[in-house]
Amino acid sequence: MSSASLQLLIYAINDAERPAALKAITEADLRLEYGRRQPTTLQLGELYGTDDASVGKSAELADTLRRDAPSAAFEIWQDPHATVGHYVAHVPGIGSYDSACDEDGTPLVDVLDVAQRLTELPSGTTMERWLAAEGNSLLGRLVLGALDACRNMLQDGPPADADGAEACRPAPAPRLRTQVGAFHLLDHSALEEYAREHYGRPYSAVVALDGSNGCLYEVTASLTHTRADGDGRLVEQPGLAPNDRQDLDLWLSGEGSDPHPGVILSDLAQKGVAPAGSYLVRVAW
Repeated sequence: MSSASLQLLIYAINDAERPAALKAITEADLRLEYGRRQPTTLQLGELYGTDDASVGKSAELADTLRRDAPSAAFEIWQDPHATVGHYVAHVPGIGSYDSACDEDGTPLVDVLDVAQRLTELPSGTTMERWLAAEGNSLLGRLVLGALDACRNMLQDGPPADADGAEACRPAPAPRLRTQVGAFHLLDHSALEEYAREHYGRPYSAVVALDGSNGCLYEVTASLTHTRADGDGRLVEQPGLAPNDRQDLDLWLSGEGSDPHPGVILSDLAQKGVAPAGSYLVRVAW
């Protein structure tokens, strides 16, 4: 059976599951880098590895950690040298991402595969919609962004009352400033909380979006809008578009339906409550 180097980094885990994770590491015959003495406790953010693991061990170890230490946020990679390697990232509550990788554990994406998938998209599909669905799974944007947040949390130090991997998860609502990669991750309860606080009204439009429970949509909180001038040229102007402002005002007066999430977020951004930029809105009910 062929073998290859195998590396593992664990960034967060609940204290009760540390022994199970350390057992999985020991059974996989992984050691801390540079031959340092193996401590009796799990070391977060430290590279565990071996130069001689059977090919396929990366998937096996990932399965073991997800089963026996489900709170662990980790990344694993194995590089057989003759072919591209195998990479696994996992963040509890967010999911897992598997891909090819190089010897340093950098995920690799097949450009030809991406191009083929894009050409097969139904007519009218926007890039934003694709990135929020199939593209997110293919590129691992959400998982890798959450893993990066775990990594930063470990470096900066979690809050005093944080418990293991819980520190990497979005904080209780409101959560408009929780960063996931280049996006702000926002779920229905957080947006509803902000609407109640800043408008005095409940807001539930997110649950009415077309999509299954738990799926994600990208929306933009903007400080400006684009409209045509008298000559038909598109110009950028501050504030909400007139029709969006009308929708928001009608809703505030109790006469209209809930505005689109992008309208709510843009208005909050203009009030300085929410950062402008892209948001991944999680549908939830």
